[in-house]
Amino acid sequence: MKYVFALFLAVAGALCSDQFFLDKEGEEVRIVVVRAPGEIAADVGKRILAASFMTAYEDVPLVELNPEFKSIGDVRRFYHDYFDSEFAHYQHGSLIWVQAFLGDTLVGWATFELEDETHAYMNLLAVDPSYQNRGIGKRLVFSICSEELFPTIEAINVLIRKVNLSGLQFYERIGFRDAPDYQAKDNFVDNTLLAPIRWEK
Repeated sequence: MKYVFALFLAVAGALCSDQFFLDKEGEEVRIVVVRAPGEIAADVGKRILAASFMTAYEDVPLVELNPEFKSIGDVRRFYHDYFDSEFAHYQHGSLIWVQAFLGDTLVGWATFELEDETHAYMNLLAVDPSYQNRGIGKRLVFSICSEELFPTIEAINVLIRKVNLSGLQFYERIGFRDAPDYQAKDNFVDNTLLAPIRWEK
């Protein structure tokens, strides 16, 4: 754990280069590693998180997502609280936060934890529904193992809701597979509702 924290601090202090790529519509997208809490656009980030998850689960009855959900407002509040929890973890130095911009517009973001020198856990991936299916989500997922971040990362673990069929299909397309051996970690969502998946080099 000492190694992971020391490496995180070294990278957080040293990162200076953004990543650029052309999305499927030929527009330039910039991937940025957040270096300070003030760089996170909380209001926009919350909106993207709530919108992306509501889109992913639009065909799933609310009660299947959470027995306490009675309305869309409950879902929105849940993900706004989820964002606040994630932001608090970032402020305590336990997360790597990566954002995707098209021009000056935030279009997606992801958060990661280092589990050891070669494994990362992706906490959240959120892409604005207006910019999905353009390759942005895939770039955010693999930003953690880029030369600019951690070229030694050999595996990315994810816990995904079992009812998120479109999400499972997305991860399968980019190379993730079932990982029944993965030890479930503390999560904002009930772990019994989640399936462990993993990408490996």
